Amino acid sequence: MKKNLIFIFTIFLVMIFGAFYFSKMAANFIDTKEKPSTLLTPTAALTPTPYPDPLGENFSKTGVLTNFDSKKEKKGDSWALVYEEQGKPALKVELSFSPESVCSLSQEDLKCSAVELPNGLRVKVEGVLTDKTSEPYVLVTRLSAFASDN
Repeated sequence: MKKNLIFIFTIFLVMIFGAFYFSKMAANFIDTKEKPSTLLTPTAALTPTPYPDPLGENFSKTGVLTNFDSKKEKKGDSWALVYEEQGKPALKVELSFSPESVCSLSQEDLKCSAVELPNGLRVKVEGVLTDKTSEPYVLVTRLSAFASDN
């Protein structure tokens, strides 16, 4: 009988210790959830941002013009620039033209509204990267074509 009481008392102590230990672990886990900076790992710190530049800042990139909408698998109504940055896959940003946007496809500068843009043209786009309902786009100030290699 005495051995049974000692056994039951030992199990009781183990259960109390376990409950105390796991409650402390849970409190620490919840505490670290509230402080995400303590969870930074080298891979998390090196994760690229979803956008190439901070929103609302100057944008100047060289790439290829496209009006192909990959979601609809056909030509779309809007233009985009596909470009590269070192260490990143191909990036794409939508382009928005204002009445003041200047396009230089040959020797002269024209308003982009008066120019027919060819698909696949290699260009340099300058403008302002802006946010349109969480999808970035570039408000184009100048679009300059590169000479053809042919």
